[in-house]
Amino acid sequence: MSHSAYPTSSDLGAYLKGLNILDPTTQDAVLAGIDLSQLVGAAIEDWEHDVDWRPFYAPTYAITGATNTSPIVVTCEDHPLRTGMEFLISGVTGNTAANGYGVATRLSADTFSIDGSTGNGDYLSGGTLELTRRFDPPGPATRFNWRGGGKVLALGGGLLSVSRILVGVSSSYAGYTLTAGEDYWLEPADAPYRGYPYTQVRFSWHRTGLPQSVRITGVWGFCDSIGGDVWEAILARAAVLCYPQISLTVGNVISSVETLSTKVSYAKALSDQKAAWEKTYAEAVAEHKFAYM
Repeated sequence: MSHSAYPTSSDLGAYLKGLNILDPTTQDAVLAGIDLSQLVGAAIEDWEHDVDWRPFYAPTYAITGATNTSPIVVTCEDHPLRTGMEFLISGVTGNTAANGYGVATRLSADTFSIDGSTGNGDYLSGGTLELTRRFDPPGPATRFNWRGGGKVLALGGGLLSVSRILVGVSSSYAGYTLTAGEDYWLEPADAPYRGYPYTQVRFSWHRTGLPQSVRITGVWGFCDSIGGDVWEAILARAAVLCYPQISLTVGNVISSVETLSTKVSYAKALSDQKAAWEKTYAEAVAEHKFAYM
């Protein structure tokens, strides 16, 4: 089963309860004393670091607001932008000055401003955010301030789709837009059929230019949905991070609970469960770890 987002603190709480390793009479109090949200976030960071796909998950970033101010402040829930990152916005109506390439100043998890921008009307609707990455032209040439000489550009990560590739970008020139299927091809060509992203660009001719003069905009990541094995692996990693606090609270071996109608045993050592979590996580990392294809 695939998921449309990473696990949350609620998912982690349900996961731990569902394993039947906590006394149901005290489990709510135990979990309330643990910052599950922080631990899930740490587990996601560990996952992306360990599989070396950054980002791993590539959601759609929808714009829901753009202020008619200077600079324009954009509202985009859970956007990935950090201060100084480049991006492309398209599809905003009303305040159309928000569209186009820009450089972000991060304001919060859901807002950022566009450096040097000025609004030209009230926001009406629409808008999609895509991330932009800069690269040196591929190849061995490093003469003076010149780079390139090669045809194949390794992306160092996953690219699910591309909306625009510009070359020759500089502080004084916006760059030349390349045409897919004529000027470049994404590789491996069969990556989508194998369930993988693209990992390199092959140009039709040898590219040369200034450092960081190749600008690629698109959907960066390994996947646009979270597979069941990855979902469980992240929860398992978060559970491992919870382990010290849980073990301090309930002890290494959970005792049994008996009522008039039933008896539930919690004799399994938490350390054994921790080993199972670690195994689940390690196997998923090995399956998804980045490698140039």
